[in-house]
Amino acid sequence: MRIALLAGGDFAAACLHRLVADRHAIICVVPSWQRSSDLVRAAGNLGIPVRPPHDSRLEDVLRDDTPELLVSVDYDRILPASTLTIPTVAAINAHPGLLPTYRGTGVVMWAIQNGEPRLGLTVHHMDVGIDSGDIIVQRVLAIEPDEDYGHILALIGAELSDLLAEAVRLIEQRADSRSPQDPRLATYFAERHPCDDRIDWSRSSVEIVNQVRALTIPGTGARTWLGDGELIVWAARQRLDAPSYRCTPGLVVGRTSSGPIVKTGDSTIVVERVQHIGGAPADSPSWRIGTLLGLDPLEAITALRCRVSELEERIRKLERG
Repeated sequence: MRIALLAGGDFAAACLHRLVADRHAIICVVPSWQRSSDLVRAAGNLGIPVRPPHDSRLEDVLRDDTPELLVSVDYDRILPASTLTIPTVAAINAHPGLLPTYRGTGVVMWAIQNGEPRLGLTVHHMDVGIDSGDIIVQRVLAIEPDEDYGHILALIGAELSDLLAEAVRLIEQRADSRSPQDPRLATYFAERHPCDDRIDWSRSSVEIVNQVRALTIPGTGARTWLGDGELIVWAARQRLDAPSYRCTPGLVVGRTSSGPIVKTGDSTIVVERVQHIGGAPADSPSWRIGTLLGLDPLEAITALRCRVSELEERIRKLERG
C-alpha cells in the first residue's frame, strides 16, 4: 500500500522498518515536533522523503502524494478532519495503550506508575477525537513488578510494529473489523508536568517504587530534594519484610549493602541509584541516618521569607547611599 507515515517517539523507526520490510510503499515521512531523530535518520537511509511538520502546505503536499493509508505512530499533533480524509482507504493510529482506557500521551509511564499488571497496544481508525476511533486490532502484554520503563519500551518496540503490520495487512485484504470504543470506560492522560515527577514521600512504598521505575532511564527520572539541591532517583526497591509504622516520610532510617533505607508513608524502601542534577549517576548513595529527603513546605516558606527580608534590607541600604 502507498503509506504516508506521521510519527515520532520511541517506536517510530521500528514501525517504519517493519512497513518497508512488508514491501509497502512509504511515500513520505512527517516527523513529530519532538523525539524524531531516529525516524528522520531511518527515512534518510531508506531514501524516503521527509516532510516538515510545520509546513503550512502539509495537507496539499499529502494530497499530491496520494496515499492510500495515513499511519500515525506517537504523533504529537491532533489531526483535523481535513487531514484524515486525504488517504483513499483509511487513517489509522498505532497507540501504546489499552483503549479505551489510557488515551492520551505518555501512557506507558502512567501505566507503570499506576501499578498496572498489564499494558495494552492498540491500532485504531482515527477520528477527530483523541485516541477515540474504532479499534482494528489490540494486544495485551503482562507487566512484571520488577520491569521498568526501559525494559517495557524495548518490549513494545517489537510488539507494536508487529501489531501495526497486522492491521495494515487486514486493511489491505479488506478484512479489518471495526470495534467501537465504549466512551464510558475512557480515561485520558495528559502530558506530564514537573510536579508529576516529584516524589511525595508520604505515599506508600509501592506507589513510590512504581513512580521510580516508570521514570527511570530513558525517562527523565523521579525527582526529590536533598537539602537545597535537586536529586534524581533512578532505582529503588521495596522491602517486602519491612514493618509498617509512622515516622517522618523521606527520613533515612537505616542502611543496606545496596543503599539507604528511606521512610515512606507506610513502611520503607531502599534507594539504590541516584544522580545529583549536573552530576554522574551513583550507586548506593552514602546518606547518613537522619538525612531528610524532600521539601518541607513550611521550612521552604520560612527560608524564602528570610531571603526576601535580606534583599529588602540591601535595597534600603542602597537607597540610603
